[in-house]
Amino acid sequence: DETDIEFVPLLPSRNVVACRLNHPLTRDPDPQLRAITEYGWVAPPTNSPLDLDLRATMRMIDAGAARVRFRSPTSAGIRSYLENTDCLAVLPESVVAAMARHHDVTTLGLALPGPTRTVGMASLIGHEQTLLVKRIRAHFKDRFQALAAERNVP
Repeated sequence: DETDIEFVPLLPSRNVVACRLNHPLTRDPDPQLRAITEYGWVAPPTNSPLDLDLRATMRMIDAGAARVRFRSPTSAGIRSYLENTDCLAVLPESVVAAMARHHDVTTLGLALPGPTRTVGMASLIGHEQTLLVKRIRAHFKDRFQALAAERNVP
């Protein structure tokens, strides 16, 4: 029952095209959306929301199906593959920003279709939280506030 769930918004996020630093498309000062069809893709699990977003992007630019080279259910798997290939991935902007701090991943300056989604925390209302859960939630709030400040997000 959704009425028993509290959602704490942390950061608005939209999808972006992620790639490795020094990817050939990062050298283009004005990359065109159609250029992404020339590369393979790292994708999340089939029919996941991000996979559906990738398919919607391909439909929007009339490119047919993306050439998926690798699928991973984890951001670490996707990141590792991105860092070592010329493949691309559709990922939330907030995920790529967090990756970019410690890894060789960046975004292309391309506007993708799709909604802005809010990253947040969901929890059951009325359930007492342990000290550990309270600390983890506070940590997430602090880290996402810092990320929002870096991106100048209100």
